[in-house]
Amino acid sequence: MDTSKTVALLNELLAVERDVLLPHLLRSALVVSRTSAAGLSVLRRLERETQEHAAWLAELILARDGSPGLCPADTRVAGVHYRDLHHALSLLLDDCSARIALYQRAAGQLDSDRDALTLVNRIRDRHERHREMLQTLASASSAAAS
Repeated sequence: MDTSKTVALLNELLAVERDVLLPHLLRSALVVSRTSAAGLSVLRRLERETQEHAAWLAELILARDGSPGLCPADTRVAGVHYRDLHHALSLLLDDCSARIALYQRAAGQLDSDRDALTLVNRIRDRHERHREMLQTLASASSAAAS
């Protein structure tokens, strides 16, 4: 893959990292008031790591003389109902699974750029850990609701 295509792919991944539901959910009273302190700590960690992913991708784009793209606001948030935490966690789990699939596809296209491939795999691995943490929170939320 040539450098311009690599930069385009990295910008696609950057847009996905910036277009996340988690920061909006963390600002909602439902999540703050209904999530245990440990659960809230996990969600804040996921948010912080996602911000790191975006920074790493932007740095790699700049190292290839590219320009990190602009990302539009996440319009999905307007339709999110904050009625219950379990619903919010299922949205986060779906989002996380979609990211993992995107990173897996991207890794298959980056065979000629080892640094980019290493970073993409590193971020994908983190998202897999994020999904495990979210599944744990979702299970605890379901148990608490019953």
